[in-house]
Amino acid sequence: MKKLQSTQDVILVMAGMIYFVLVLALLINEIFISGLRATNQVLLLTALLLVPLSILGISRFVDSLTLKVSGQEISLKLRDRLLIEVSEVSSQVSTAEQALWPMLAGHDPHATTRLKENPARLIIGSKEDVSQVFFAHLLAECSQLAKRRVNPILRVPNGGSLKNFADLTHGWIDVYMDFTGTCCGYFNIEQHDKTDATILEELNFHGSRLGIRFMPMLEASEDYCLAAHPDAAAKHQLKKISDLSNKAGELVFAADAEFLNRKDCFLGLEEKYDLQFAKQHTVSVVDRYEFLEDGRADIFVAYETDPELRTGRVVRLQDEDHFFPRYRATPAVREEALNEIEGLAQALSTLDGKITSQQLGQVVDHLNRHNRSSIIASAKAKEFVQSKST
Repeated sequence: MKKLQSTQDVILVMAGMIYFVLVLALLINEIFISGLRATNQVLLLTALLLVPLSILGISRFVDSLTLKVSGQEISLKLRDRLLIEVSEVSSQVSTAEQALWPMLAGHDPHATTRLKENPARLIIGSKEDVSQVFFAHLLAECSQLAKRRVNPILRVPNGGSLKNFADLTHGWIDVYMDFTGTCCGYFNIEQHDKTDATILEELNFHGSRLGIRFMPMLEASEDYCLAAHPDAAAKHQLKKISDLSNKAGELVFAADAEFLNRKDCFLGLEEKYDLQFAKQHTVSVVDRYEFLEDGRADIFVAYETDPELRTGRVVRLQDEDHFFPRYRATPAVREEALNEIEGLAQALSTLDGKITSQQLGQVVDHLNRHNRSSIIASAKAKEFVQSKST
């Protein structure tokens, strides 16, 4: 064996040995539990066990590899010595990347146990926009109306839509607030020209196969729209989304990664209106208006609850073709949680038809001015639930 050249080599070898022993121990333990069967966990652990050997094997033929994992760019130099360089990349983590962990990990083994505790530990997820801070606390307050004692645990934020949906499906969270337009996209349900009752019925038909129930909708919606910088709107005479068809090549567009990769969002818009923007920026939900204000974007995605739409800071483009479906807020909850926590279904149903989009917009405006304060969000949620339950 060649003499190790540096302390870095020693650390690398030790880390590799620890990794190999740990994964091997987990694999043996999983085989002992499940028997000699090719379960998802066994296959995953076997793959992880073979990864280092595979890298060493391909090093005879490949000089280096570059991987992008969750917003990091990892460069592996395989010849002579294994060198690893990690650097930031500008693009946002996609919803598929966020959802990878719960899909690989499978069902949370503690999901049933924590629901049987007294009080029951109910994990509440949330997405990344400001309204979700309020919604998470709203669901927490509603859970206190259940007959059985509940200890709500909030994860704010928990990730994008697909991440929360995957977590819910696999029991890593128990409830979160989603929107009808997004939920219909999970199951390829056509939403246009259908009543709210029909949409909810179809969602629960498909959701029941995954152990998920969609509760009655709130009155509030958070519909998507496109907004333009006033200067860009005036210069290019932009009033409707269809006006972008001939002007997109002169404009810069900004949106979050989820919007850019959804059929009911940018992918559909791009196909319908043949949008070929001069440049696209992938930004976080909370940074959208910063890109607009400092001139880095001309057009961007907005929500109907954004206070900026009512102040004249941006121009909302008319959706004359009704491309965007309705995005009515609806609690998505695991059926196991509803079965284990007596009165939880009735507690969540108190939100049926309550809180308007205007009220939600006022809450979002208030939270924006107070740096998304969880204390204020909790107070607003408690005030709302108490006023509706009396």
